[in-house]
Amino acid sequence: MEKPKLRSKLRSKSEINQQTQPEPHPKNYDKIWQENPDGFGIPRESLVLECLKNLPKNAKIAEIASGNGRYALVLAERLQNLENQTESQVIAVEISPFGVDLIRQKAQDQSLDLEVICADFLEMDLEMDLRNLQDFDVVFCSGLLEELESEKEQIEAVAKMLKMVKVGGKIILKYCLFISGRNPENRVKIEIISDFLANFPNLKFSVETDPEIRFNELSTIKDGQNNIQTQTIFIHNTG
Repeated sequence: MEKPKLRSKLRSKSEINQQTQPEPHPKNYDKIWQENPDGFGIPRESLVLECLKNLPKNAKIAEIASGNGRYALVLAERLQNLENQTESQVIAVEISPFGVDLIRQKAQDQSLDLEVICADFLEMDLEMDLRNLQDFDVVFCSGLLEELESEKEQIEAVAKMLKMVKVGGKIILKYCLFISGRNPENRVKIEIISDFLANFPNLKFSVETDPEIRFNELSTIKDGQNNIQTQTIFIHNTG
């Protein structure tokens, strides 16, 4: 697979800075998970099932920006109970040390085999950071793109996920298009993925958009009661 050459295709930092940029939204993720250990509620069952659909034997799944581990923990539990997944692997990547400790404690309490990495996903070297973070059957990510403060960072995150997923695998990416009260309120462009992949026609990926854009959901996290609009897409590595 040809690796995306991001910086030759994206606007330069100086070009971005020439535009009016909002002040970054301050986030203390340790504080968020200390106050909300069960924040965001239970995982959407439809997304859990999508992660588990058509998995090969002993699958390898990653959750990026795992937060309190709500999806990684459920996926590890489900795989543990499947006969053809006795050597499966679930890895959670989370930037918050408190969030990482929370996930590890929950995994221990539930006797789950779950590996947790404390890291800033954008700063990770997939080949060198602790282990080889490539060749995944599923890469799942919910809630990362809207927290990044530039389109450039959002695209870099997606490009890194593309490098992680093996041929025949998929990326499940859920993000907020809009969050009330944030600056700016429009967090992610609806066409960001299709525009990005259009720059790399040699990459063998297909994109399927969940037809349901979820409007006017109320965020349950205590950093602000926000109305949000979310979208989910599925990116398949067709090789």
